[in-house]
Amino acid sequence: MIVLDYETRSRANLLEVGAHNYAAHQSTDILCLAMYDEDTDEKIVFDPCQEAIPQLWVDKLNNAVFVAAVNATFDRLIHQHVGKVYDFPEVAYDKWYCVSAQFRINALPANLEDAAKAAQISDLKDPRGKQLIKLLSIPQEDGSFNESPALMQEMKDYCMKDVLATVAGLRACRRLTPTEHKDWLLCERMNERGVKVDRQLALLATSYAVVEQSQIAEQITGITKGEVTKPTQYQRIKTYILAAVENSDDINDKNLLKLMTAMKDGKKKVILDKGVREAVITAVDEGNLHLYEDIEELIRLLDAASASSVAKFAKMNLLASPIDDRVRGAFIHAGASQTHRFSSKGLQLHNMKRDCYNAEQTETIKTKMAAQEDIPDVMQSLAKLLRPALIPEKGCKFVVGDWSSIEARALPWLSGDPKAESKLDLFRKGVDTYVEAARGIYNKPSIDKSSPERQVGKIAELSLGYGGAEGAFSSMAKVYGVVLPDYSVRKIVRQWRAKNTWAVDFWGKLETAAKKAIRSRGEKSFVAGRVTYHFIPKMLGGTLICELPDGTFIQYPFARIEQTDRGSSIVALKAAVKPKATDSAKHWGEVRLWGGLLSENIAQAFCAGLLRNCIRNLNEWADYLVAHVHDELILEVPDSLSEKAAVGLQQKMEEVPAFAVGMPLNAEPVVLRRYGNH
Repeated sequence: MIVLDYETRSRANLLEVGAHNYAAHQSTDILCLAMYDEDTDEKIVFDPCQEAIPQLWVDKLNNAVFVAAVNATFDRLIHQHVGKVYDFPEVAYDKWYCVSAQFRINALPANLEDAAKAAQISDLKDPRGKQLIKLLSIPQEDGSFNESPALMQEMKDYCMKDVLATVAGLRACRRLTPTEHKDWLLCERMNERGVKVDRQLALLATSYAVVEQSQIAEQITGITKGEVTKPTQYQRIKTYILAAVENSDDINDKNLLKLMTAMKDGKKKVILDKGVREAVITAVDEGNLHLYEDIEELIRLLDAASASSVAKFAKMNLLASPIDDRVRGAFIHAGASQTHRFSSKGLQLHNMKRDCYNAEQTETIKTKMAAQEDIPDVMQSLAKLLRPALIPEKGCKFVVGDWSSIEARALPWLSGDPKAESKLDLFRKGVDTYVEAARGIYNKPSIDKSSPERQVGKIAELSLGYGGAEGAFSSMAKVYGVVLPDYSVRKIVRQWRAKNTWAVDFWGKLETAAKKAIRSRGEKSFVAGRVTYHFIPKMLGGTLICELPDGTFIQYPFARIEQTDRGSSIVALKAAVKPKATDSAKHWGEVRLWGGLLSENIAQAFCAGLLRNCIRNLNEWADYLVAHVHDELILEVPDSLSEKAAVGLQQKMEEVPAFAVGMPLNAEPVVLRRYGNH
């Protein structure tokens, strides 16, 4: 394996335009390239502007089984676009190997510096690099680049240190399996195709937001009689609302306070963040909450002003290729390291609201915007335009399919409990599981699908499957604008668990198996339902591994058992929890594992495995895949093939793989002229 690292400079802003546009920019150039041969320990660092690549290293690149780099996408693109200028040999697509992907599947941070700290690797990334990048990679105020020979030598030294730190990281943890490497390559292929954005719509949306922000500030000033003049004056707004409702005996005011109260750092705090605002607005719209007109309007205005859609439209324009308006590189393989689920960057498709306009509504709004006419609730309208801003090429359509209630199906199947078969039978028969949950909770023979009781059943199904109790139910209820007294919530939790004893049993079995695996110090493996726990003492301070039926490994580095007042608990490294700069590597963020969290991890990881398996087996439709969001696949196909593609995609998504026999799968792909909810 050849490990390499490029250092570059450009007048394009990498963070703004993304790696694909950066690499293709005419000003992008190579400062130096460092390489290391893992088989022979030979290494080199050189500036291609000063010297040609030695023939020895040309041969090494040509004969390498893999060419590895941290965030290999960037180095692959630089090699492809700029390396050819210096006659670097081509590297076959399937030879590239991403060290960041390896870090993620080992549940480490993807960033080299953070991964080295978390894994307690002695060859740490040199922090001087950030300063050198500012000095050499970014243009000076006059537009020229710093050509200091002394700094260039420092950059070469830094580049070589990066490569050696990468090698240390490679050797510290498990390498990608052939299947995992193939999955990463498939993600790269999809990222290379990219997804097209309606640039005109994005530009119009950005311009409308500026006007709306000014109008919102004026309305807030009027409502509060000058006590608040800007939507950014968060504390003033909260104080204004509390002054109106805090000491009130009105049940609606009490319920508003309840929605605004959350536990932060073990203490109750009154907050008004996005989740709370959405909960309040939903409760009002559903008729579950009645507020003073000025309070309701103030909360709606605050929510409208803080909409992130404006920034997302601006980002679309920056990321879209100036040649074909396609955004590339939006998806990260195993971005959620603990579960190997895909995540997204730049476009952030995973965070776009599902509530959106359809194609016809979008065209109507777009026409009004182009004519500079008023549109209703500008910020809300813009948020509803985010998904439809993704469009297929002319003469093509999107074919979009997702699995129905996939996690709710996966968990009972993974439990392997005969008592869970009745739950799976509901899906096999096409029964409304939310209605069934409500029947169990309320002990009624029938529940109307449009009743509030079904909504409670839905909240219970979505919130209680992973060991959640009153707090989990209430948090989910807020999302749907449902406010219930504490005694009702406690009863709902008891009733749901009584009807789903397989889930309660499974939480306990998972935690027991995981603890036994750690205590065995790798001598034995332990089964819980359809998953198996192993422990590898010598990998990353002792790694707990959960092996899923599809071969996915969920990993928990630095896993150990700690004794507490409540008994023993499992503690492991948490990649997403970065320590403060003053903390040592030993204090990298940790997570306490228990049955409910373990069950959530395996359900999400298994569903991610189903998605990857489907992508591997798309066959004739593989080259049409341009995106996937959560459990949803998006194909871009010619109009003439759209109906055939919908049938083909459904067949692939409902085809139960050998590792999931008995699990009911259901998908109903649709054909769309713009991306959206369906």
